[in-house]
Amino acid sequence: MNPYLLFLTFHRQYDEIFFNSLFFNKSNFLKSNFDVLLHCNNPAFTYDKIKNISSFETNVNIIITNKNCGYRYGGPEATTDTFQLFSNYKYVIQSHPDCYITKTDDLEKTLEKTFDYAVSPVYHVNRMCYSTDFYIVSPKNNIFEQDKNNWNNLPEVPEHYFYDKLKSSNLLVEEINRYENGPPGRHIDNYGIWHEHDNNSVKNFLRI
Repeated sequence: MNPYLLFLTFHRQYDEIFFNSLFFNKSNFLKSNFDVLLHCNNPAFTYDKIKNISSFETNVNIIITNKNCGYRYGGPEATTDTFQLFSNYKYVIQSHPDCYITKTDDLEKTLEKTFDYAVSPVYHVNRMCYSTDFYIVSPKNNIFEQDKNNWNNLPEVPEHYFYDKLKSSNLLVEEINRYENGPPGRHIDNYGIWHEHDNNSVKNFLRI
């Protein structure tokens, strides 16, 4: 077991898992320090299908479930349902298969710090919030636990909910600088994360 976990949640992304593993394998730091947990809330996927597309050069576990509260809060639901599996790790990155880690310099510095959540401030839908596509959590505190039976009644914008939840807590929050000049669109951000929906762009970048 490695000291950190990369936790990827998804519903219909498939090729992106393969792409994500290629980016992962480019980094000796990731390969040497991270396990991977793939969480799929689409029972149309099979274990073998996901395993066959996954090429992460580390320990990989796969969870498939039919629990799906919807795309807005599917990530927090997955976190809450699997949080007990995080207990042996120092920190857990929660992200999606189409969020690619292209460099780890800033990530490595962040992981040396002490915090409960490391999050990215961003102005989104008329107010400040925290991005939900990539954040880091200590397995000591699951802020979503008390809402696990109430997903459909939470705010329409999960980034707003995430921000308000952390701001009203007594947890130690580390803010990471991904968006120095506002959201980057579909470009590699300041932290080295590339959230890209265009698979052709990813293929071109990886030259595959």
